[in-house]
Amino acid sequence: MELDIVTVTSRGQIVIPKSIRNVLEIKKGERLLAYDKGDEIVLKPLRNMESKSIDMELEKVFAPAWKIAKERNISKEDVDEEIRKYRAEKNKR
Repeated sequence: MELDIVTVTSRGQIVIPKSIRNVLEIKKGERLLAYDKGDEIVLKPLRNMESKSIDMELEKVFAPAWKIAKERNISKEDVDEEIRKYRAEKNKR
């Protein structure tokens, strides 16, 4: 296991250390799935993942949020409306 410390820039960017990129064979332009897991940030290379595998991974990631939404009676339409409001507000800036 490789271990290193990274710094977050003012734009929220980080550089994945070269030693980790080498071990995981991450190449320039490669896409990664990024999500939080508790107090961790998880980055998973999407290479060699079929659409079905990506969908399954996303289902695992979002399962806790879907459970909370169901418990709070939040519909897909509610979420879509909040996203629309957020984007409209963001575009004003």
